[in-house]
Amino acid sequence: MRAFVSGSAVKLTPPPTAHSDRVGGVAWHPQATLSQPETALNLASGGADGTVALWSLKRYDPREKPPFNANTRTFPTSESPLSVLEGHEGRVCRVAFHPSGRYVASASFDTSWRLWDAEKGKELLIQEGHSKEVYTVGFQGDGSLIASGCVLILSFNHNRSWTMFSVV
Repeated sequence: MRAFVSGSAVKLTPPPTAHSDRVGGVAWHPQATLSQPETALNLASGGADGTVALWSLKRYDPREKPPFNANTRTFPTSESPLSVLEGHEGRVCRVAFHPSGRYVASASFDTSWRLWDAEKGKELLIQEGHSKEVYTVGFQGDGSLIASGCVLILSFNHNRSWTMFSVV
């Protein structure tokens, strides 16, 4: 994965070895830092191919490659993910880390969200029941709750009133 710096923003783009299609979401590990060991989990990405990739921020030996390329404004980082989590049958559009960093949740267009053990790379839970694509998933601050969401439609009719439709 490569990190591109633009002003104060960082744009991450995975190489072809991570996802075979577009990236739908990325999330930083709660303890992500460049001072961690190079094999430490720092980032998760979800792809349109239905996979979740877990990344380190491996730095290269400065004698091999420069730590920062001023021409392309890139930092070299890991070229291959630590692991790839498979199970979704549709696009993964959101990933989120549990506050502890041990778990990753993924939301998918296959109408489910999943909970993964990030350390072992294993699926712990599949939550089905949404009637439409799941667009988002997130943990409550202390990690005791998780929420997922899909489509909410507001319709304004000719009687000048709003009707709310929740697709869950």
